[in-house]
Amino acid sequence: MNPLYDYLYGSNMFGLAAMLAQDMSANDYFASLTPEVQQEINEHEDEIHSVEDMKRFVARLRLTD
Repeated sequence: MNPLYDYLYGSNMFGLAAMLAQDMSANDYFASLTPEVQQEINEHEDEIHSVEDMKRFVARLRLTD
């Protein structure tokens, strides 16, 4: 296991962490976001099941800023 993944996502590879580990485009997109947006995503990971979901979630965050 990658120690950075353990630190960022925990050692249990479920949900968002699993998606990021398996989908490089999702991982690259997530890594390009600010730490604040990443935290928001982590807090709402039950709503995010694909990179498209993540992009929609980020778009909603930007509309409310």
